[in-house]
Amino acid sequence: MQSTVVGVLLLGVVGMVAGDSTRVEFKLYNFTSSGQLHDGQKCDIGTHCDPRLRGYVDTQKPDSAWPGPLPLEKWALIYEGLDIIDTARLGKIVSRDVCTDSYTKANLRVQVDEVDPTRIDKMEQFMCLSGRDVQRSESAATWSRPAQCDAHYQPRANKLLYSWRAFTIPARECGKTGARA
Repeated sequence: MQSTVVGVLLLGVVGMVAGDSTRVEFKLYNFTSSGQLHDGQKCDIGTHCDPRLRGYVDTQKPDSAWPGPLPLEKWALIYEGLDIIDTARLGKIVSRDVCTDSYTKANLRVQVDEVDPTRIDKMEQFMCLSGRDVQRSESAATWSRPAQCDAHYQPRANKLLYSWRAFTIPARECGKTGARA
């Protein structure tokens, strides 16, 4: 009898944990550029950069090579600006809910392009890694210390500042907000 009660209690605890999902969020503070494209050329002659940032939170294969499992054309628009002198203040949160798999870590992948009326040039590719800590609720989840994303082409010229956090959400809420950008 006692082992049956313990077994039922353990199943209840496992069921509560298994029913929970995880939301991971990345807060983007600013994008800083010295006006260079991926190859070191200037964005425009006589004007400033017109950056477009697109990205997504990769929780499926966060350690995989660029661009990860999601094709670039499916990435969400994060920011689009005209004549950015040095810094674009973003103030954006990009998130993803992990509903079926267990959360281990995430990688916010960001493609920055210089967008002109007649052409689009690649500026930078960023990878912004999270940690593994998951808090029990959104109110308990504090943002990490701000950090620089890893820049692929011009790490001295292009910078993206971010923080991250991850927290448990009820399974019934998972995916309802969708990936936010």
